[in-house]
Amino acid sequence: MGFILCFPFKNKSTLTYIGMGLAGIFLLNILRCTILSYLKFYEVTYFNIVHHYIFTMVVYSFICILWYKYFINNLRKAGVKKQLI
Repeated sequence: MGFILCFPFKNKSTLTYIGMGLAGIFLLNILRCTILSYLKFYEVTYFNIVHHYIFTMVVYSFICILWYKYFINNLRKAGVKKQLI
């Protein structure tokens, strides 16, 4: 949220991206907790790897994709040439 608010683009899409991003991260966290619960009970050997490494990469990748989409969409709305993207 802080990353998006640092940019000069202030329009309706900013609030939409923040709301959708928070909802997406929340749902991703529910999925993470569900999978980790399953692993803790049935596949204990994979629990630490999935918890510490796999989900960290998944969550950070998701957040970076959201930032990228927000930034690119707002550059296009601002009229920046495609060569800069």
